[in-house]
Amino acid sequence: MTEPPPPSSPRASTPKRPMDPAHLFKSSAMADYNKARGEAIPLTRAANHESFMHYFKFGNPNNDPQAKAKAKVSLWRLLSYSTVQERCMMVFGIFMATFTGLGLPAWLVLLARSLDTFSNLGSLMGKMNDDSDEALMDLLKSELAQLCIAFAIVGLICLVTGTLYVSLWTYTGEKQALRIQQQFVRASLNQDAAWFDSNDRDALPTKMGTALVHINNAIGKQIADVYSNAVSAIGCLTVSLLLNAPLSLIMLLVVPVAIIILALFNFCIRRVKKRASKEISEAGGIATEALAGIKTVASLCAQPYFRSEYEHHVNESAKLSIKAASLTSLLAGITGAMFYLTYTFAFFIGTEQVISGADMTLIIKCFISGEPNCRVTGASVMCCIYGVILCVTFFGLMGPGLSVMNLGRSAAVEVFDTLGRTPTIDPSSEKGKRIDGFTGKITFKDLFFFYPNSPSRPIFYNFNLTIEPGQSVALVGPSGSGKSTIARFLLRFYDPNQGEIILDDKYPLTALNVSWWRSQIGYVAQEPVIFPGTIRENIGMGKYNQDGTLPTEDEVIEAAKMACAHDFILNLPNGYDTYYGGTKQKKVTTVTVAHRLTTIIDSDAIAVISGGKIAELGDHETLLHKEDGIYRSLCETQGIKPDDSGPTAVAKAVAEDKDVEVPVAAAIPLPSAPEAGISTDSIVKEAEEGLIVSETEADEEDVEMSQVASAKMSTIWRHVGWDSIYTLIGLIGSGIVGALSPCESILTAKIVTTFYTADPEEMVEVNRPFIMKFLYFALASLVGNVMVGYGLSRSGSNLGAKLRNLAFSSMLKRSMGWFDLPENTTGELTSILGGDVEAVETLTGLPLGYRLRVLTSLISGVSIALAYSYQIGLVAILCVPFIGMAGMMQACCLRKKFVGASEGPSPPTIMEQGLRGISSVQAYNLESKVGDDYERALEPEKAGKVKAGIIAGTVFGFSQMAVFVSFAVVFYAGSELLVQGRVGFESFFTSVLAVMFGALGASQVSADFNSRQRGLIAAARIFSTLEGPTDGSEEDVGDIVPINGEIKFESCEFSYPARPDFPIFYKSPERDGVNLTVAPQKSIGLVGRSGSGKSTILQIVLRFYEISGGSAALDGREFSDLNVNNLRSQVGYVGQLPTLFNGTVTQNVLLGKADATEAEIIAACKAAHCHDFIMDLSDGYETEVGPGGGLLSGGQKQRIAIARGIIRDPKILVLDEATAALDNESQKLVQAALDDLQVTQPRTTLTVAHRLLTIKDCDTIAFMGDGGVLEMGKHSDLLEMKGNYYQLWCMQGSEDESE
Repeated sequence: MTEPPPPSSPRASTPKRPMDPAHLFKSSAMADYNKARGEAIPLTRAANHESFMHYFKFGNPNNDPQAKAKAKVSLWRLLSYSTVQERCMMVFGIFMATFTGLGLPAWLVLLARSLDTFSNLGSLMGKMNDDSDEALMDLLKSELAQLCIAFAIVGLICLVTGTLYVSLWTYTGEKQALRIQQQFVRASLNQDAAWFDSNDRDALPTKMGTALVHINNAIGKQIADVYSNAVSAIGCLTVSLLLNAPLSLIMLLVVPVAIIILALFNFCIRRVKKRASKEISEAGGIATEALAGIKTVASLCAQPYFRSEYEHHVNESAKLSIKAASLTSLLAGITGAMFYLTYTFAFFIGTEQVISGADMTLIIKCFISGEPNCRVTGASVMCCIYGVILCVTFFGLMGPGLSVMNLGRSAAVEVFDTLGRTPTIDPSSEKGKRIDGFTGKITFKDLFFFYPNSPSRPIFYNFNLTIEPGQSVALVGPSGSGKSTIARFLLRFYDPNQGEIILDDKYPLTALNVSWWRSQIGYVAQEPVIFPGTIRENIGMGKYNQDGTLPTEDEVIEAAKMACAHDFILNLPNGYDTYYGGTKQKKVTTVTVAHRLTTIIDSDAIAVISGGKIAELGDHETLLHKEDGIYRSLCETQGIKPDDSGPTAVAKAVAEDKDVEVPVAAAIPLPSAPEAGISTDSIVKEAEEGLIVSETEADEEDVEMSQVASAKMSTIWRHVGWDSIYTLIGLIGSGIVGALSPCESILTAKIVTTFYTADPEEMVEVNRPFIMKFLYFALASLVGNVMVGYGLSRSGSNLGAKLRNLAFSSMLKRSMGWFDLPENTTGELTSILGGDVEAVETLTGLPLGYRLRVLTSLISGVSIALAYSYQIGLVAILCVPFIGMAGMMQACCLRKKFVGASEGPSPPTIMEQGLRGISSVQAYNLESKVGDDYERALEPEKAGKVKAGIIAGTVFGFSQMAVFVSFAVVFYAGSELLVQGRVGFESFFTSVLAVMFGALGASQVSADFNSRQRGLIAAARIFSTLEGPTDGSEEDVGDIVPINGEIKFESCEFSYPARPDFPIFYKSPERDGVNLTVAPQKSIGLVGRSGSGKSTILQIVLRFYEISGGSAALDGREFSDLNVNNLRSQVGYVGQLPTLFNGTVTQNVLLGKADATEAEIIAACKAAHCHDFIMDLSDGYETEVGPGGGLLSGGQKQRIAIARGIIRDPKILVLDEATAALDNESQKLVQAALDDLQVTQPRTTLTVAHRLLTIKDCDTIAFMGDGGVLEMGKHSDLLEMKGNYYQLWCMQGSEDESE
């Protein structure tokens, strides 16, 4: 619903205005304001007094962004939407994660035991006789066999436990996330109007979609991963302490330093990421507004402006993202360097410990006793060191998971606030009375009210009105006077702050059940909402039953006939089965809000609202004959005189198709089935604009989209361009970092071998050069990670920014027919600019480095193994496909998952439509239906996500098992070679450690190999927007000439690209297409039935569409031969539904002329009759109008749009119902201003109007219909013809003038 304007600020210097009808509304209003406010506030209901006063002084405390930013939802609450069964599964999953987490500590124990076995047996074999060799060899084989079996068992356990915990937590997380998603949509649809006033409905789907993604990530396997990593960290630390407590404790001294560094970096990274997220959100808002109002943007030639604004925010976000990634990689480099520095002093200390325990007697004693900690060995030193390092590493690996969880908890604040919020006016509640029968009398008693977002500006004070049963009452008054507010009261969108609305003198509306009461009301809004579906379904929504049943076919057709919609519906592509549509009404007690007074002449009572109360009340004749009355003054401005008489208002309304400005009708039926609907004219409007697509066509499109192939990497690299240098830098860094872990095996093997082969006296000197080389590793880690962070983040972020800018720029220059296609809705296009671009960033960004790092670790490990023992290396090579098989399995499953495509509107589209049309949704009690539709649309996604969870668990478990089984196979092969004497101990140890460290290094990198497939598929969607028909605005082609303004259509034929088989203009035996001529600096009015092509003429003039036959020329040149920008820069366009953009009033007006001076802006606003109310806004011309101009009323938005259209002093002025949303006085003044401009600065003017009084003075009037022009001439000539125009004129109550 349209929000009221922001609070006004009184201006002492405002000059007095001459007495006029508008002044009558304002007289005494400000004088009475303070008195009424003083009387009303103390009388506020006691139950709400405290909150009311706080609201009045400080606003809504729930809207404090700083308080919300600090808040987080607890983890337990985050999981509160799980079922008992899912909780049992999660507990069992945690139990399984414990065993998975203990896998690596078990590996450490086994590794230490194997090395000790080698060292002890090797020492004994070197000191004893040859006769004992055979017995010792048998013992060695037995020990090695047990170790290999133990490795394999650990792998099998990890296969089972890893598969189970990942599958269970992924499954339960997806189920909960979908449940939260569904409940959030339902909860949002059930919120009251006050909630929507503080939440931008246009931005809500995108904002909440992002929040729900974060919640989904937070409650899935991330929790179990964090727990498993914690178990691994604690297990590794425990093993280290058991193996070598003194050395472990010394190494742990580095942990506080690491924690401090980690905390400082994370603080900076969070701040930078928050700023980056804000910038990309700003860009998303700009894209949404520009694409939703693309015709206004194109008519203003404002594509460069929006492109520039969008690129600014996108580029800033990219810079900040690069900075955040660089800091993250620098942190990783510093951490790695600290690890290697720790290696240095740890191995020095360990060497001293080994020297002290190298006595032969102690070795024999320890071997016989079997005590693991009998002495300090090389194995215990090495495993202790790696145990501590792995402990810190696993604690570090908890960081990303905890960050995801915290991000989800923060994002969940608003979602869970909405889920837990019980609206004051709750349509889902069963509370309240349901009356079996009522007469329909409504009494408004002593109402005081202000909108929650404007507490300092009361709309009503001491408002009283009584509507008798069966009576038709009309509400009139200027924009912002509160007419529509009365309708919102009746629909229970709002309740008054003070006073009561009583039904039949005994039932306060607040005591009635909300849903039941709304089912008794019919509602038709100013800006009609058509929901995704057929015309039959849309009409049926007016009588939607909670059990999901819709009206019968006969009821739907009868409703369409009553709304004069049946005939044109039958002419649509598939009749009642055409996608989008519908409307109806019935005999009722009626409250009508109107500015066009001819539509309410026959009302039983007319209430004039002024100064927050009823100023005049009576029927048309009574008020019209009241001397100096406000209503009489308004009537006279519209040419209605006391002696006028005419046809019924119902006939007039039918003749004009609809009542414009704020035609909100709240209809209270007598006890009978509720029937209501949606406005007819928007259906036709969309039909004219080519927005109708049949179900058959949509299904064919879905099938086609499901077969879209992924993009080629060569195409991606072409877009990367020179940034590939940074990609190369990052890949080199990834290679360095990936190779470090396997290369450690060379130094570690030499150091550990020295522990067993060198004399104790020489051990330190022998190990010193090897230990000191870890300093080079520290430097390599620092440099390599910095290269990764800067190079790949710059490559990925710049690619993302480039594709966003390129795709958005490409969208802005597409033809209007392209936007008419169902796959190019605003929601779909913004999702491409958002999620799809992020997926493509992974192709050249950090994920690419992670993938290379995994491959480098594996390849380096195998290469080192080959270098030291080609036999062991060959065995390792055979194991690599086994390890990589998991990734290939997941990629295949992912590829299959992307082939399918669901039918019907997507979940984001349903959510977006439901929230944007929330007034209609709630008025028709469609909350449950929209929620059901949303859940049905999620079904394919639900099944796919559950399947993906099971696959992810299987792949994870298999990968864990593959690593440990590979360890066992390599270890067994190496030990056999060692026992057979075919390989030395150092070579064996280096080869085995290289394979182990390579596989371990690969497993510790969060490399998502499937992101490549997702990125390529997303790239195909992005590239699809780069191709398509353009409107020529970006092309330097066509004639650039001054415009005189002669427009000529000859035998013109036209059909919209979205439905070429259903022409708007066509040749027939009666007429040769469209033929009309507008002389330079002359005006033409276009009238006719809805769907006759009136607006189509304007869109051809603006080159939104090209004709398919005949000729359409300007000054003798075909429109198709003219330069698009040159043409549009000389055409002023004002549409019926005003489109403003987020920004100030000045910024919106400047879109019409970027270099306009302040004087020109003020002059245009005065001409559009909006200067006065702008000056009354809080910041005058610098007042923010909000997204879509939501902080202004409909009439105010329209007047600013008119000012924007005329500021450029266009040669051609195109007005598509430009004054329809204005109140009577403003309409008269603006029309007079337009007429004056036509006299003082003549220009060719094309006006589409339903209100014939607005075009009767045009030089030419064309009555459109049946594929062409039915009648054309001056107003007087058409009246003399006694044809279609004459009939319409008479039906609008102007036959007296015709005489």
